[in-house]
Amino acid sequence: MPHVSRFTLEWHGSRSKAGGEKPKSLRMDHVLKSVEPEPKDPHWQKEIKPFRPEEASVLNNSEGAAQVGQRHKVLVVDDNPIALWVFERKLRSKGFTVVTAKDPGAATRVARQEQVDLIILDVNFWMSDDVEANSRIRWDGFTVMQWLRRFPELAHIPVIVVSADEPARCEKKALAAGAVAYYQKPVDCNELIAAMIRALEKNLAPRSAA
Repeated sequence: MPHVSRFTLEWHGSRSKAGGEKPKSLRMDHVLKSVEPEPKDPHWQKEIKPFRPEEASVLNNSEGAAQVGQRHKVLVVDDNPIALWVFERKLRSKGFTVVTAKDPGAATRVARQEQVDLIILDVNFWMSDDVEANSRIRWDGFTVMQWLRRFPELAHIPVIVVSADEPARCEKKALAAGAVAYYQKPVDCNELIAAMIRALEKNLAPRSAA
């Protein structure tokens, strides 16, 4: 893992809303579930949804796992460098080509330039109070999805939203905005990739038939 200072971990950690208060600290296991949860840690309370057994067999097979993301390019959008590093490392290990963006403006630009097949999108983006006050748009993941739908070449791309926000507040809004799935951080890696496979297969089927 690249060197990351304690300040970087604290300043770029998970946040409850854009702007304003300094973000909280972040551990890598706040992004993806890689270790057993601590019993008193509220971040670990999300119940794991089951996914199809045939997907699990592919993910548990080293050769099959390397082919899961073959020929698919994924854009990960998150203003946290640790989260980007964790997602990129895990997805590359499954064969995906991964590109990243750290802010909403870069998200649409990279999506167009790189011709991505799927987007993993955080909801909250930290901005200073000055930027927030001078902006006419409140930039968050929902705004990014609205902008993506303005471009015909991007409108069909499936978006999976991941966030540290409580599902009761965020999940319904994400799905209404056009996301194909919503997951609360920390995300189970196998569950996320299974959802990615389903979204990619569903998205490619109509174009293949055409």
